[in-house]
Amino acid sequence: MYANYHSVSRYWLVAVLMSLFVAALSACGGGSEETVPEQSTSSEAMKHGAIAYGQSGSSFKVASTANAATQEAANDKARGACSLANCVVVLQFDDCGALVVGKNANGSFVWGAASGPSADSAQKAAESSCAGKGGLGCQLGNLKPICNAN
Repeated sequence: MYANYHSVSRYWLVAVLMSLFVAALSACGGGSEETVPEQSTSSEAMKHGAIAYGQSGSSFKVASTANAATQEAANDKARGACSLANCVVVLQFDDCGALVVGKNANGSFVWGAASGPSADSAQKAAESSCAGKGGLGCQLGNLKPICNAN
């Protein structure tokens, strides 16, 4: 009878441990399935844009880029194309971006940058931003609104 008691106790111990193991495994999301982060499609991966602005004396430079693989790549490309030492990224966007430049009452440059779901909405928002900073005659100039490919 003593031997049977140990067999039964060992059986229950194994059963309890297995139950705890299965419960712990379930709480962790399983054991054999590997969780893989969702891969973005190529169009989502290329949805990074940036606009850079720099000013030197009475002139300014603006540059933009779209469809970059990463936001860092978009920022670097826009800064590099701007070609002034003080160029900084003033806008990062996923859809469309625009930058307009005007002058305030003192004759100093004022700019406004904005993003939007379309080139037109980005331009209108940028014009509103520029005017809100006291900009007069805020215009696109040579840089048209830019959009990432859909």
